[in-house]
Amino acid sequence: MKMSQRTKKILNIVVDIFVFLILALALIFAISIITSRASGYEGYTVIFGKTYLAVESDSMAKEYGTENTTNAQSFSRGDLLVIDTIEQDEVSSLEAGTVITFKTNQLTQDETAYILNTHRIVEVHDDYFTTKGDNNATADSYRVYFDDVIGVYDGEKIEGLGNFVLFMGSFGGFCTFVLVPSILVVIYFAVNLVLVILKEKKKQTAEAAEENQKLLEEQKEKMRQEILAELAKEKEANAGAQSPEEEHSDGEE
Repeated sequence: MKMSQRTKKILNIVVDIFVFLILALALIFAISIITSRASGYEGYTVIFGKTYLAVESDSMAKEYGTENTTNAQSFSRGDLLVIDTIEQDEVSSLEAGTVITFKTNQLTQDETAYILNTHRIVEVHDDYFTTKGDNNATADSYRVYFDDVIGVYDGEKIEGLGNFVLFMGSFGGFCTFVLVPSILVVIYFAVNLVLVILKEKKKQTAEAAEENQKLLEEQKEKMRQEILAELAKEKEANAGAQSPEEEHSDGEE
């Protein structure tokens, strides 16, 4: 069954919108990462003064000092936190009870890297904080130095969306949301390019055929005119040759 022109047009519009959205999202993420690194935010992305953090544990899954799990500042694994970034000269003014996001060193096989963690300040010292997860029995064993603090959590979160972010950060998520769409976009543009080239060649072939047909018609017309001219000359010559004989015949009579 042949697809109608209207259906083709609608399908092309849908595909174009899909491709545009993929490219727009890729561009936004790329710009965000570049500007974040240029501003000194290594290892995380800041968009309009906020960074977004997927929760990977339940260390803050209950209200501070209680057994409740409904506090505005509590969060669980799979939530997506919205962190307000903070300038370094403001960190020293933070007080106990504030929930902060900070860097914690993590020893790997190759080098010492860091991960982001979000816990509550329980003690303030000269140049570092002691922190604790509300759902943990004891305080964190490490010191959180002022330079390691990147932002403050005020309770803004999106429940469950962190699971999606964590999946996107995995190999399967990378293939699903980055690699496969990128390949589809490349294929889409490649197919469109081939179709445009074929269409252009078809157009050129049609134009060449039309031009050849036109030249052929002109040659035919030229030959016809030449034949008619020859016939006219021959007729005129024959008429001139017959005139004296006709006059002689008339005289004998």
